[in-house]
Amino acid sequence: MFRLILSLVVAILYLIVTLPVLAFLLIFRKNDRDARIRVSRPMIRWVFRAFLKISGMDLTVVGKEKIPADQAVLYVCNHRSIFDVIATYPEFDRGTTYIAKDSLARIPLFSNWLTFIGCLYFNRDDLRDGIRMLKDAMGLIHDGISVFIFPEGTRNKDHEDRYSLLPFRGGAFHLAEKSRV
Repeated sequence: MFRLILSLVVAILYLIVTLPVLAFLLIFRKNDRDARIRVSRPMIRWVFRAFLKISGMDLTVVGKEKIPADQAVLYVCNHRSIFDVIATYPEFDRGTTYIAKDSLARIPLFSNWLTFIGCLYFNRDDLRDGIRMLKDAMGLIHDGISVFIFPEGTRNKDHEDRYSLLPFRGGAFHLAEKSRV
């Protein structure tokens, strides 16, 4: 319980302390995507590493050396918790972003930071929006930015069987095929 409270305090402090940076980026770098990414990526990596340390999570990465360093990658992962993003983002030095449900875009401040790292949002109930998002993701991949997608479409909360999977949606596989990664 103490770690949870400490994590929430760190999150709130981060959002408050970084308000001037956020305001600067929104006002003076509104159309400069590269500047927003250069500033926000290291800051978000730092706070995510702090979350991992505070939570007491030990992270072991196996096979990272097999990931191509010279091209974008499509990461297709099962989604067990919010820590999936917190644990994976700091591990990759190259440009990496996520595909997320559109409801996350409505969270003040948090959504700004996600947008600054290139997060793509889509409405799961709107097929056209899903197609638009896949095209946007393909564009990012062709620009050299790796993309994380969770084909189950939501977090799998089956605590009994940690290896269980929900049915996969087809977007991740369509994206892999079309982007040839």
